[in-house]
Amino acid sequence: MRTAPAGARHLSISDIDDTIVPTGVANKPKMPWRLYFANGEGHRPFPGMDTLLRGLHAGGNGTARNPIFYLSRSPWGIYPLLQDFFNRHDPLRHGAVARLGISWHHTLPRRAADHKNRMIGNVMQALPGLPTVLIGDSGQHDPEVYADVVRRFLDRVCVVYIRNLSLSSQRSEELNDMRDLLAAESIDFVISSDTQGFVTHATEQSLMPPPPEPRTAPDVQTTP
Repeated sequence: MRTAPAGARHLSISDIDDTIVPTGVANKPKMPWRLYFANGEGHRPFPGMDTLLRGLHAGGNGTARNPIFYLSRSPWGIYPLLQDFFNRHDPLRHGAVARLGISWHHTLPRRAADHKNRMIGNVMQALPGLPTVLIGDSGQHDPEVYADVVRRFLDRVCVVYIRNLSLSSQRSEELNDMRDLLAAESIDFVISSDTQGFVTHATEQSLMPPPPEPRTAPDVQTTP
């Protein structure tokens, strides 16, 4: 993709592993299961991610066709699983997958943060002029990488969404410090343990249309 679709209003770049879907990419003991015994059907997005991604693609007016790029730091062996997973979940088909080229021996390659930073920069430069939404999680380097992207593209990033996977008070403090630093630059840094926090913010900022109201069963009147 070299040009944004007509009507696009913003660009979204999202991590996949433990952001959209639980993969345990940083947990090597779980990897044999993920690689050889699980498949796309056995994986489910985190609750609400389908709503968020569908909404960001549609934009505030519901018809924008905003581009979405997905980044994965999984080993190469997980890539077919991710393809299968994306094919099974309609909202995720709107995006393009970019692989970071991770090996089995290293869950993160040397200087992985720099590699991811460059890839994000390449996507943003290929689609100039679009405000950018960055989506990641607290488990690896996403917050630090995204904070650096903000510094490099201060006029492009409109919000950073971070799924907080950590129960560590130290990590929570680090995230809060980053939020305060970016707030000084008028950049929203939204930390949430569930997707609803992102959906609420994106709706309030007109980055996506209001999600549909949950259906309720109609009242049934009975004749005495």
